[in-house]
Amino acid sequence: MKRIALILAALLLSVTLVVPSAFAQARQLILADSTDASSLDPHVQNDGQSEQVVAMLYSTLLKFTADGKIVADLAESWRVSPDKKTWTFVLKKGVKFHNGKEVTASDVKATYERFMADTADGKRLVVKQKAKMIVKVEVLDKYTVSLTTKDPYGPMMSLLSNRSLAIMDPAVFNKHGINTGAFVESTVGTGPYRIVSWKKDEEIVLERFADYFGTPAKTQRLIFRVIPEATSRVIALENGEVDFLKQFPAEDQIRLAKGPRTQVVQTPSVGSRLFRFGCDDPIIANPKVRQAMLYAIDRPA
Repeated sequence: MKRIALILAALLLSVTLVVPSAFAQARQLILADSTDASSLDPHVQNDGQSEQVVAMLYSTLLKFTADGKIVADLAESWRVSPDKKTWTFVLKKGVKFHNGKEVTASDVKATYERFMADTADGKRLVVKQKAKMIVKVEVLDKYTVSLTTKDPYGPMMSLLSNRSLAIMDPAVFNKHGINTGAFVESTVGTGPYRIVSWKKDEEIVLERFADYFGTPAKTQRLIFRVIPEATSRVIALENGEVDFLKQFPAEDQIRLAKGPRTQVVQTPSVGSRLFRFGCDDPIIANPKVRQAMLYAIDRPA
């Protein structure tokens, strides 16, 4: 699989991306996709369309860089206990949610407890299963929080970089409940962009957040536009109606890569994809059939 860095290299998408050759100085960038986001609640979003928007709106304690390294995001620093089971994070001071409220350790605790709660309406089951390793979240002071795991957990830093564990404002999700992330007023993060409008199945409009704690976004406005038909997306790109394109027909890749106004951008991926066999089918239930399918995949020896 290939991934591309979008805008701030904060978002990795599991696709190849096509962009116009001269978009770097644009004040507004438009990304065309086949479908709309289903939810902008980090705890619920479970599709690429939702995740790419969530990545622009929210921040995590740690984050992946475009080249796959894990670095600080909301965290200023952290340490691990000698037994490798307690992780203590000191937050950056003065970080603001899009509604102006400062981020504190209490917000981290409430966010994680919401995600891990058995009653939470979360759909990221794989991430939730991993998060069960965390048995206690404790606020040590206004800007310090500790996480304790059942046992030493090697992928802890990767887990805390996952968008499903983005830090949220408890006042927002307590007020809106299952409707958190379903409309503009219930979508409040700390990311480089804030949401300003959402026309379902048409487009989501984000604007640069002036009080973002990190490097300011270079683009004033970011628009995620829905164009269901693949050919229409390609035409829109070539006509200059959109700036980014993904999920385009494979047969168009060479032509778009050589186009005078477009380029194809590809970067290595640290992601993975899980394919499950439907073993209720009598043919697939045969282990030799499944083994043959695995042999058909070309991979390094």
